[in-house]
Amino acid sequence: MSRARDRAMREDRLAHSDHHAHRATLGTPRAATPLSLQVPPDVAGERLDAFLAHEIEDASRSRLHALIAGGAVRVNGAAAKPSRALRGGEAIEVLLPPSAEPLPGPEPISLEILYETRTCWW
Repeated sequence: MSRARDRAMREDRLAHSDHHAHRATLGTPRAATPLSLQVPPDVAGERLDAFLAHEIEDASRSRLHALIAGGAVRVNGAAAKPSRALRGGEAIEVLLPPSAEPLPGPEPISLEILYETRTCWW
């Protein structure tokens, strides 16, 4: 079986398994958030940073690499390298930092209407 086909089948199994029901997101403004993950046996051999990139939406592998290197990720209570191959069954603790800036949102402002027409051109 080719590697691409094997990975596609594994991703399909992961997409339908229960451990993906509570995916986390980065980018929402808040205090640092702890996240606990249990590695399922069917992802054995996958890299730690790749597994986390799939589990944590809005996070690139390079951002996760920096979190891992900075000690914000622990596997079975110990620091790990981003390239660590997972065996399945490990407990992963991630301390997600707050987003740098809150996302922009609408603001109430007063508008003075200078000209209004009955014709709509679009």
